[in-house]
This record gives sequence, structure tokens and C-alpha cells, in this order.
Amino acid sequence: MILDVNRCCYHIVTLVLLLFSSLTHASELVNNIHFYSGVAAKAGYCFFLTGNGFLEGDLIKAESASQGQFHLFNLQIVDENTVKFRYPEGIKTGDYQFTLVRNGQTQDLGTCSFVVMDKMPKGTEVIAHRGYWKKEGASQNSRTSLKYALDLGCYGSETDVWLTSDGYIVCNHDASYNGVTIANSTLEQVQQLVLSNGETMPTLEEFLTMLNEDSPTKLIIELKHYAATDSTLSLVHRMGLEDKVEYISFSLNACKRIAEKDPNARVSYLSGEISPEDLIINGINGLDYTAENYRNNSQWIDEANELGLTTNVWTINDMKEIIEMNNLGIGFITTNYPESAIEIKKYYQLVNEEVNSFVYTQYREQISAVKTYATSIKQSIIQECPDVHSSYVERIEQLIASLDAMLQDLDNKYNAVSLTYEYQVELTPVTAEAAQIMAEALEAQRQYNESKAFIHQVDASYEKYDVFTIEGKKIQYLSKGVLNILRFEKGKTVKIYSR
Repeated sequence: MILDVNRCCYHIVTLVLLLFSSLTHASELVNNIHFYSGVAAKAGYCFFLTGNGFLEGDLIKAESASQGQFHLFNLQIVDENTVKFRYPEGIKTGDYQFTLVRNGQTQDLGTCSFVVMDKMPKGTEVIAHRGYWKKEGASQNSRTSLKYALDLGCYGSETDVWLTSDGYIVCNHDASYNGVTIANSTLEQVQQLVLSNGETMPTLEEFLTMLNEDSPTKLIIELKHYAATDSTLSLVHRMGLEDKVEYISFSLNACKRIAEKDPNARVSYLSGEISPEDLIINGINGLDYTAENYRNNSQWIDEANELGLTTNVWTINDMKEIIEMNNLGIGFITTNYPESAIEIKKYYQLVNEEVNSFVYTQYREQISAVKTYATSIKQSIIQECPDVHSSYVERIEQLIASLDAMLQDLDNKYNAVSLTYEYQVELTPVTAEAAQIMAEALEAQRQYNESKAFIHQVDASYEKYDVFTIEGKKIQYLSKGVLNILRFEKGKTVKIYSR
């Protein structure tokens, strides 16, 4: 585990807090403070807040009366409007009163809730419900609401479709509009209906035409009635937009029909009473349920992930609920306020990107340092053990190759933003093995040098013998100038030199 600066400071927190009684309260050291309450907390990860006027050296005291906990966080400047602190080990779920501390002055910043989790959420994708119609100039299921969702870069823009009496597909939530029932009306009659922003009611073909390859946004088509299923699929396929469309419906039969006609389509069921296991039996590959459905069946989220099904929750408009659904690990949120949901998605992306960079920097430095050490060992063996270095250099090169593999794995995880605070590599054994190889190489060279010196003694005085013993070593002359030197170890004869 990487050392946390906050934990290093923890032991002096009590002493520092004793000084608070003498601090003076400042009316406004910082202003325009904003932070998200209820977001996930996990040791090693950062909490971000924004505001004007933060300075290097600022501290935040976070105190929870219910948990009997207090923490003193060192604020780190991210940019002119953003600061962060890192959660320490032992952080607990609860409400915390934030107090800014600066040079003997304090300022109340408000209360924030931490929700301690085993896994940091990745950030939930966002679908604009009936388009981004809350923005000025738009109305539900209008061309402008779809354009705004495209401009915002939402994962999807949801719309509802009905079949007219003459076989055209139009976009509207209810079966009727201004007293006109769509299924009993022709396209010409429906297109005379005017939406609240002055547009006429759009057709699905118009919406599909607005999709483009430059935008990541998909059209999420809700089939309001089974009758529109085949015509909708045919239109999407005729326009070649299968990859830009997903389907949802309260009708189980409509969902099964889509799965039957297009096995590659993404289709989610809306009613909320069917488990992931039963949905996949019907060929349906997504859950699109209410928050209450997920709260009552929280195991369905993990079950869906294990089965490869998507999870979406509708229609979540309150910021507190948006954060809660992110914390539950749901994949998608349908909302009338896509900008708010995207804020939370980006917040969690920022948290994960920060820890990804933090872990990457720490471990890349550590692995690179061990690689540099191993490379220096290799050079030392070549220089100091010239007669015996070959096998030892090969072993060191294998170690260096393993370190290169660690670096490549680290780079891959960093590029995928998948490094977590729990990431670890064992480097101590590698360092110890490199030192051991060096020691063995030096010993082998010493023995070689000793044997070589001994040979001079043998060559000078004992060439007339074929086999003899000197200093406990047995010498075999095989022919003139060719010999073996052996020693006895544990009842065995071991060759230590051959020429």
C-alpha cells in the first residue's frame, strides 16, 4: 500500500486541534464553495471541492459528532478554483462538519456526507429523458431537445414512438396529443400538431437523420406499443443505424420480438419485476428499472454485471439520488437533468483519474529504480566477473525482462484508467534476487581466480604426475596441459576447474 500523507499527519492531529480554542473565526477566507455531499469515500482516494481564495497550506478540519471522528486534511491546490484532500485509513460513513483553518483563522464551510465504499464508482453514463427538454427553447420529444442532448454529449437521448394509422412512426410520450389519438390518425393529421416550443411533432425518421458519426449519442427508442415494433426495426435497419440505436419497452413481448428479429440489438425491459437471470433467458440484455426496484433487489446489479446485462435507472432528477445511483454501480441513468448527472459522472471520472495517476507515478518510479539497480548489477558482473559472467548476466537479464513486463502492465492499466489504490507489485524479492545473483557471481569469480592461481602451482611442480592431491583438491592430468581440478563435497567429487 502506498504511504498516505494524511496518515503520517494523523498522530499530530490531536495536538493541533488543541490550538483551535485560540483561533479566531474569519467571516470569509474563501467563497463560492461547492462540493458534492454523499459521494463515495475510500482510503487513498481524493475528495475534490471548488471555490475561490484557497491558498497553499490551508487545512480542512472534518468533524463527525455521530462517528466521534475528526480528521485534519492538508489541502492540495489542483487549479485556481479546485482543491483536494486524500481520504485517510479509517474514514467512516457519516456527516462531517467542514471547517477551513488558515494561520489561526477559521471559516465554516458546511456539512458534507461521506459514504465509505469498498469500490470507487466509475461514473454512470447519462441518458436524456425525452431529450434535453429542460433547456430553454426545447420541449419533450422535440427536434431541439434531441439536438441539445447531442450537443451535450449524452450517452443517449430517449424518445417514445407510436405507429400512425397509415404506418408511419412518430415521437411522442402519450398515446394522444391535444385530444388527437396518434394510432387513429394519419401522418398528415399528426404533423399538424404543434409542440410547446412551436415545432411540429417529429417522425422517428427525422430523429434518426439527426444522428451522426461525430456524436457519441445514441437514440434510445421506447416502444410504447407492440404494434410499432417491426416497423421501427425495419426503419432503423433500412437507414443502417443499428449501432446508433437501443430499444426499451414496458412490453415484454416487444422486447422479445426485438431480440428475435435482431439478436445484436441492445434491448432493455422497463417494468421492473423480472430478474436478470430470467431476462437473459428471453434474449433481453438490459434492465431499465426504477430506483425502488434496485433498492429492493440490490443483488440484481451484480447479477446483471456477471451475466453481461446493462443496468439503467429511470427517471432520476434529484442530485442526491443521482449520486446514490452512481454509488450503487448502476451503468446508466435516465434523467430530465442530464447536465447534473454528467457533473457527477465527471466527478467520479476525476477521482479515478487522480488515483490512477497517483498510483502510476509512485509505482513507475519504484519499478524503474529497481530496474536501474538490476542493470547496474549486470554491468558490475560483466566488469568484476569477466571469466564467469555469462550465466549470471542471463539471470539478471531475465529479472530485467520481468521488470519491463511490470512496467508494460502498469502502462496498460494507466492508459485504461484502471489503476486503483489497491494496486501492488512485489519489488523486494526482485531486489533481493539481484543482490543474490551478484554475490554468487563474485563467489564464482573468486573460486575461478583461486583455481587459476592454484594451477600455476600445479604446472610448476607436478606435471610428472597423472593424479595427485594438493590442499584437499584432487588433480587429474588427462594429457599434457589438460587437467581437471576436483574437490570433495558431502561425499561427492565436484569439478571446480577444467582446462
